[in-house]
Amino acid sequence: MKNKTLRIGIFLLTVGLLLLQFGELIVLGQTGLMEKISSLLGETFTVEFLGLITQLLGVISIVTGFVLAVDGVIAVKIEDEIRGVEYRILAGVEEKINKALTQHELNIVHRIPQKTCKFCAAPLNANDIFCPSCGRSQQ
Repeated sequence: MKNKTLRIGIFLLTVGLLLLQFGELIVLGQTGLMEKISSLLGETFTVEFLGLITQLLGVISIVTGFVLAVDGVIAVKIEDEIRGVEYRILAGVEEKINKALTQHELNIVHRIPQKTCKFCAAPLNANDIFCPSCGRSQQ
């Protein structure tokens, strides 16, 4: 979408420059169409007015094209920056997940077997003499 905006902007910029140049030629009376336009419209003032209108349309097209082209370039740059940020975020998340998985695997490998009650198999702390669940002595 943003590439389309850039292309439209460049097209309008080019058309605007052509219109501006053509309007200037009409105002100065240096086109071969000057006689045909004069014969169609009748007065020189009208031809000069047509030249000024053409120049105005050219300027409007140039400004619009320039704004669209700049917008397209900025949008492309922003999209590139967003992709870079997304990549860095995903890389950081992946790194943290890998680190957590590695730590979990190390905990499993180096896990000290937990002491359990002889009578009810409830988990015991290393210093427990009596089972917190059934209350029987572990000695």
